[in-house]
Amino acid sequence: MVADRLPRLMDMNAPLAGVKILDLTRILAGPLASVVLADLGADVVKVEPVRGGEVMRQIGGYRRNGFTAMFLSLNRGKRSLAVDLHDQRGQDLVRELADEADVVLENFRPGAADAMGLGAERLRAANPDLIYISISGYGPDGPSAGDPAYDAIIQGRSGMIARQVAKSGEPDLVQSFPIDKLAGLFAAQAVTSALYARATGAARGQTVQVPMLDTALFYLWPDVLSDLALVGEGVTPAELPARKITLTRTKDGYLTYTVMSLRERIALARAVNKPELNDDPRFTTMAGHSNPENSRAFLAAIADGFSVLTTADALERLRAEKVSAGPVVAPEDMLADPQVLATGMIVESEHPTAGGFRQARLPLYFDATPAESAARPAPRCGEHTVEVLAAAGVSAARIAELRAAGVIE
Repeated sequence: MVADRLPRLMDMNAPLAGVKILDLTRILAGPLASVVLADLGADVVKVEPVRGGEVMRQIGGYRRNGFTAMFLSLNRGKRSLAVDLHDQRGQDLVRELADEADVVLENFRPGAADAMGLGAERLRAANPDLIYISISGYGPDGPSAGDPAYDAIIQGRSGMIARQVAKSGEPDLVQSFPIDKLAGLFAAQAVTSALYARATGAARGQTVQVPMLDTALFYLWPDVLSDLALVGEGVTPAELPARKITLTRTKDGYLTYTVMSLRERIALARAVNKPELNDDPRFTTMAGHSNPENSRAFLAAIADGFSVLTTADALERLRAEKVSAGPVVAPEDMLADPQVLATGMIVESEHPTAGGFRQARLPLYFDATPAESAARPAPRCGEHTVEVLAAAGVSAARIAELRAAGVIE
C-alpha cells in the first residue's frame, strides 16, 4: 500500500491509520467527508488557495481570530497545504502528492479538475491504485451534468422543498444543508468501501461519482417520496410515514412524540387522558389509523389532550406508557442534557488561535480501533505546506523558489 511509506501522524490503532488522503474539496460536502476520514485516523492533507485559504474561513458563520465555527468543525485533524492551483507549478506539486496518495477527494465545478490536470483519468494513469472521489451536483451524465449546484437547488429539484410545508401552507427550505451533509457522508463511505475492495483484490484504484441529486433521492425515497414507490392501480392512500412524527404544544411548551404500532397509539391516548379514543371504531385497527381522515381526527384529539398538560407532566405520563417522546429544548439547554453529558458527545478544547471551542465528536464508538476526534485542531492556512512537501521529497531549494514565486504559502 502506498501509504505504508508515509509518516504515521495519527494513532496507529485508529480504523484508517496509514491511509493518505489528498483533499481538494471546499465548502461543506467534501470537507465533511474528509473530517470523518480524519477522525477515523486517515492522514488528510487539505489543499487550499494561497490567498485567503478555503472560502469557509471567511463565510463559515461565527468567527474569532480568523477562524469561523464551521471551518473549525469541518477541518479538524487535517494538515493545510496552501498552493496556487491556477499556476502550472502548483498543479505539478499536487500531481506529485497524488502519486503517493491512497485517495483524492474533489468537488470542483464540473470540468475544473480536468482543466487543471487534476482529473481522475490523469491522476489514476500515474497512480493506478488511487481512489478518486468526485462530488458534484448531478454526476458526469445527463443534461444537467455540467451545471453547478448547491444544497438549496437540490432540495428544490429532489422534491424535498415541496414536501417540507410550513404552517402557512407554503413550501419551505430545510433550515440546514442536509444534501451537502448526506453527500459528504456517502463520499466517506465510498472511500472506505473502495479501500476495502482494493485490500481484498476486487479492484485496484477506481473512480467514484457522488451526485448530490441522486444522494437526495436515495435519502428521501423510503419515506418522504414513498407515495411514488407503488406503480399502477389498487394503491390504498395513507399518511406519509413522517407524519407520524408529531410536534405538539403543551400547556407550557412543546414536545415531540412518535407512535407506530397500535399498542403505542392506545398507550398514547391513555397518557393524555383520552381513553375514549381507544373505543372509537375508527381507531381500533392500524388500517383505521392509516386512513388519512381518521389519522387527522385522532391527532387533533391527542393535541387537545396535550394542551392541558405541562411538558414535564406529559413526558412523565408518556414514559410510564412506554411511548417515545422528548422535550423541545433550546440548543444551549441541549448541552446540559444528561444523555449528551454521559456520552461525551460534545467536546470542549482550546484551539491555539481561535481559543475555546466546542465541537461534536465522531458519533462512532469502536471497541477495538477507537477513533479520536480533534487529534489535531483545524489548521491555519498553509500551516503544514513545508512539512507536507518536504515529506514528499520536494527539495528545500524548490520549496524556497515556489514560495518566492507565490505558488505556495
